[in-house]
Amino acid sequence: MTKKFLSFVLTIACSLLLGSCENSEGLIVEDSKLDMSLFSQTYTIDDEGCCVLKGAKPITRGEVQSKVLNYGWKSIATYEVLANGKLSKEEFWKDMVGGSPTHYWFESSQQLVQYFYMDAKPAFCFRNVSWSYNATKGFILCGNDKSATVDQYQQILKLVESDGRTLMYTIQKIATISDGDNGYKPVYAMIVYKRLTDDELKKMQESYNYDLNADNSVPDNSKF
Repeated sequence: MTKKFLSFVLTIACSLLLGSCENSEGLIVEDSKLDMSLFSQTYTIDDEGCCVLKGAKPITRGEVQSKVLNYGWKSIATYEVLANGKLSKEEFWKDMVGGSPTHYWFESSQQLVQYFYMDAKPAFCFRNVSWSYNATKGFILCGNDKSATVDQYQQILKLVESDGRTLMYTIQKIATISDGDNGYKPVYAMIVYKRLTDDELKKMQESYNYDLNADNSVPDNSKF
């Protein structure tokens, strides 16, 4: 067995078992090679408590309207921001119990649909949420204006089109966890989304079919 063939076999095996794989060329998720330059950056907390990549050039409103709006987006990878401001290379949701990533359909210029698994139900759920885009900061803002910015924002780091695929990289708060005797602390992560085809979006809509819009027992700011 040649070294080249062995490397190919290991890459396929890793992708099947873990969903992502790191080799000499970087991380590969669902046959998409990730932008490893984002892993060498340092992410910091701004005045509103948002973890951001300072100096990142905001994606224009026109790009968001042409490349994000009206499309479905599947979360394919999540990498936590560590205490030193660097990204972990371990998939956040691997072996995680009781939560799931959130997927999106930017249905209109003012409304999106969230899709996620809720362990408390348990059910594959969907919910309509208002959204807007802050072109100055490069933030997608999800939810009502009463929520703090840190609970709404997703900073778009990059929109990349390659090999017939479009990936969107964002940094955002994904959870709040216990910090021992000191109370609670936020968890931030970079999430990689893959833009879906019409058929892929339809399949996701068929799978996530529990309507939370009529379920008042779930808080509006709950992601999972």
